[in-house]
Amino acid sequence: MPAKWDEEADIIVVGSGFAGLAAAAEAKNANAGNVIVLEKMRAPGGNSVINGGIFAVPGNPAQVKLGIKDSPELLASDMIAAGLGYGYPEKIKAMTGEALPTYEWTVKELGVQYNDKVGQEGGHSVPRHVYTINGSGSEIVHKQLAYAKKLGIPVRLRVYVERIIRDEDGRVKGL
Repeated sequence: MPAKWDEEADIIVVGSGFAGLAAAAEAKNANAGNVIVLEKMRAPGGNSVINGGIFAVPGNPAQVKLGIKDSPELLASDMIAAGLGYGYPEKIKAMTGEALPTYEWTVKELGVQYNDKVGQEGGHSVPRHVYTINGSGSEIVHKQLAYAKKLGIPVRLRVYVERIIRDEDGRVKGL
């Protein structure tokens, strides 16, 4: 354990993709203290910024408008079948149960814009995916970065985490 740290933070999030930026925002909104995000690349967003902006959301407004019957349980069933049963059902069900609230958060809190159409991916039994207006995850990431800035969360680029430092009980103490 180092005798002195170069810097201290209450929460350090490693990675500035969808999950990392959402985790940092949630930590800050929960009054978790000083939150920072570390990103190894020269630009933020990771693979999230370059994906197709597609988001499987059961119960999304486009589905409702078209009368498509869907549910988190049906999405979970589709995912488990498509994964040939290799997935973790508890994790899949937790994720699918949060898809609509997460979509709503991106729209209401972040201002992400989606097309008003719904698409169907292979392995899905009903059309359920929405996609961003620019057809890229950058629509979400850029809004998340603006939100992080508004919350005062620094996103540091070109910071490579070499190891996680833990105490004797296994609790993370630093990087």
